[in-house]
Amino acid sequence: MGAGRWAESREVCEAAIACAAANANLAIWRDEPVLQRIATLAAREAAGVARIAARPEIANLRQSGSIIAFDIAVADAGYLSQLGPRLLASFNQQDILLRPLGNTIYLMPPYCLSQADLDAIFAAIETAIETALDQTGSG
Repeated sequence: MGAGRWAESREVCEAAIACAAANANLAIWRDEPVLQRIATLAAREAAGVARIAARPEIANLRQSGSIIAFDIAVADAGYLSQLGPRLLASFNQQDILLRPLGNTIYLMPPYCLSQADLDAIFAAIETAIETALDQTGSG
């Protein structure tokens, strides 16, 4: 019995775990009102999206279901924008787990998010934008 004979045993075990997780997920989608939760969350996001959209430095705001993304208009726009690390530092200081992609902020909130948590996220985004732009002299 060589080592090669059992080399795939780990993958076989992982496949069973992945299948069990997938079956549990399918059961949730079958048995619980997931689509209703998504629609409710997207509707609850509307006030925060409206506040963000009203800001003059916001560009290219987009939403698909409960997923929201927007850009902050800066001279060095893009994935390597210096705004990204400043936004990230502000989110970390506010205990909000968001990772900007350069000058782009995106939200993919869990479907079970409370209104209070959603409000805190949008408030943190506004604070982060103001703080980051003040640091760059753009605000």
